[in-house]
Amino acid sequence: MLFIIKNNSVNYSNSLYIKILVIKFLNKILIFGLTFFENSFIKKNGGKSIYYSLFDFFYKKKILRLKNEHNIDDRANDYLKKGFYKIPINCKEFADQINKELSLNDDQKIHNNCIIYDVTDTIKDYVNKFCNNDLQKYLDELSKFYRSNIYLACIKISKNLSYDSDEECYANHYHIDNNRFTLFKLFIPLLDISNDDGPTHIISFENKKKFIKETGYVSRNQKKLNEIDSNIVFKNIAKKGEILVCNTARCFHRAGVPK
Repeated sequence: MLFIIKNNSVNYSNSLYIKILVIKFLNKILIFGLTFFENSFIKKNGGKSIYYSLFDFFYKKKILRLKNEHNIDDRANDYLKKGFYKIPINCKEFADQINKELSLNDDQKIHNNCIIYDVTDTIKDYVNKFCNNDLQKYLDELSKFYRSNIYLACIKISKNLSYDSDEECYANHYHIDNNRFTLFKLFIPLLDISNDDGPTHIISFENKKKFIKETGYVSRNQKKLNEIDSNIVFKNIAKKGEILVCNTARCFHRAGVPK
């Protein structure tokens, strides 16, 4: 009787060990499959992860419910549908202030054919005052849209230089910023921007699927895309001081290359 009990115990231990091995094996297969799926998703979605995309999906559902409950204005509608819009003011004086400060400041560096200017404390002060005064009304609109407070996260001043290569240099390949839907950017040109000056190219969110299908988009690293319908490409040609709001975490976009 003792021998039989001992033998059953050994069989039980062997069975448990095999189960653990099977579970570990299945876990590895699951992790491999999820990683493969995630990497494929990131490539096909311009560099944006599946986790942020899921966050966006549920966050937008919340906003869409709000839209059905309360009428939102045309700008918010455009933003929800397209992913970008122009603020109906011109901040030429603000742009002149920044330009004057840049002319007094020689601290700049060139990286990947892009001049990046130092953001001084004076510039930070100008930007904060501008946000708290001239832009306050429009930031309040966005705050209401997002149902959240708005915070300034980053200031960048740069100028792209002309170059001739298929390699990506300063985000001039179509991509989507790997961030949440709650991130948006304000583009403010400090000079007039013509088509020859390399304006930012944006694909509206409503044309995302059409863009992927027509161009044969596979990943950000593609050097060549199929010809695209120019009607679905918005180029941010603008006068000095015009302001574009763009959800770069939602829209395909790229930097234009100056001629």
